[in-house]
Amino acid sequence: VRRSGTWGPRVLDRVYGAFGRVVCSSSTSCFLLYSDQVRRWTGSSWGEPRFLGRDLGGDIAVDCTSASFCLAVGDGGRTVTWNGTRWSARGTAPLAVLGDVSMDCTSASFCMVSSNGVTSTWTGAGWRPPVTVQGFIAAVGCQSAIRCFGTTSGGLFVWDGTQWAQTSMAVGDD
Repeated sequence: VRRSGTWGPRVLDRVYGAFGRVVCSSSTSCFLLYSDQVRRWTGSSWGEPRFLGRDLGGDIAVDCTSASFCLAVGDGGRTVTWNGTRWSARGTAPLAVLGDVSMDCTSASFCMVSSNGVTSTWTGAGWRPPVTVQGFIAAVGCQSAIRCFGTTSGGLFVWDGTQWAQTSMAVGDD
């Protein structure tokens, strides 16, 4: 774990071998999510497992924009959010989250999630309809609700707030 510009002890060794996703919004606020459990890092130790609000399954994408907002999406699109105090079930994303899944949030009102060649955006109130991409977007990174980038084996795509368009930039081994 990186703290104050230096690497500290490998704290995940103390989380009893759990597999899941780790996300941090600050040096004193991290979460480890797995299936229907969550643990919180306080800056010095991991808390006891808590019920997440619903079972997300084994494939989970999670991102936090602050200590008061995180979004997690699991198998079948099951969704939970963190409000700074607790995790709550928040409906179902309109895509199947299986295997490789990527998500990036820029605020509590915008997150982009990609899985199995389909992307969808979180608006803060719910999910927008899915958008299919030509190629399998392996990773997404967003600057804002109208500017995201996604990589596929065929190149780099850019999101303009409503659709994906392929750029002329190639990605991969050339």
